[in-house]
Amino acid sequence: MLSQAVQPRDAVRPGTPLSAREVVASLLVRSGKAPDRRAALAYERRTSPSKLAEWLRSLSPEDVFAPYVGAPHLEFDLPSVVYDGVLLPAIDHRRLLARGGFAPVPLLIGGNRDEQKAYLWTDPLFVEGAGTHPVIRDPARYEVMNRLYSDWWTLTSVDGLLPRLRAPVYAYRFEWDDEPVAPVDLKALYGSAHGLELSFVFGDFRWGLVHDELPAEESTSVTAHPLQTLFNAGNAGSRERISEAMMAYWGEFARTGQPGRGGRADLPPWTEWKVGGTKIVFGNGVLSEDKSLLTERDITGRLWATPLLDPAQKCVVFLDNVMYPAYPLKALARQGCRR
Repeated sequence: MLSQAVQPRDAVRPGTPLSAREVVASLLVRSGKAPDRRAALAYERRTSPSKLAEWLRSLSPEDVFAPYVGAPHLEFDLPSVVYDGVLLPAIDHRRLLARGGFAPVPLLIGGNRDEQKAYLWTDPLFVEGAGTHPVIRDPARYEVMNRLYSDWWTLTSVDGLLPRLRAPVYAYRFEWDDEPVAPVDLKALYGSAHGLELSFVFGDFRWGLVHDELPAEESTSVTAHPLQTLFNAGNAGSRERISEAMMAYWGEFARTGQPGRGGRADLPPWTEWKVGGTKIVFGNGVLSEDKSLLTERDITGRLWATPLLDPAQKCVVFLDNVMYPAYPLKALARQGCRR
């Protein structure tokens, strides 16, 4: 929301802690042009935008970035998506989709069951020895965080869009996780993480092959890394079956605008998604169908009910997931979350 990106945090329509006004005020105080935040905001109001812009351009990159250092939600606030009505529509994209504000061309849409594990597995808060000899500190908490974030990802990217899209739409979920559990438990640690499906779509598993599966001239150039054991002889059958099916479906969709049977008689038909319809699920060597759809109420209900996160952690997860297109200040207040 534009007001949240621009206004001071205590305005009638409050901005975020790192809004444009707040950041400029912080820079004015740091540079000695104002003694405190209140004086800095007054300075902003009486100074023309062109003069402020000229002064800001005179600062070094280190000075400009200083207010963000150590700030919460840094990856969201720097930079942030601003629905300004100029570069981006001023209203939620889901409302635009519901109005039919898009080109009605065939669309193949889907996601991975464990999207968030691509990020959790390298986070030392959740994984000991992250990146080298990773061991999950608390498996139950790890899985709760994965489900809350991954399900929200699926909701915003797939399930929440499907009823709004005016066909033809073909939906899928990727669930392959036939991964080794020793010496590193990649099935629990990585699962069907974000981006894993790309190897299957393109039929290229070289980045995750263990040394003894690589050609001799390549094996010595590969550095040790837990994900190098992701694909091995033990899961070759299941991954190749899924990969062949995905390549066939994707290729047929590119050729005809519908995945059909992937141009093969042995694959089940991938039918168009409609309200009450199904997704195709790419699992461990098998294909299945699923009619379930995630809802915001379901995910937030599980978030507030879980005993594995404390109230402050729940507030962070809630804000991370619902902050676009605007910080949900009223919803945060209802849950007792501090801004």
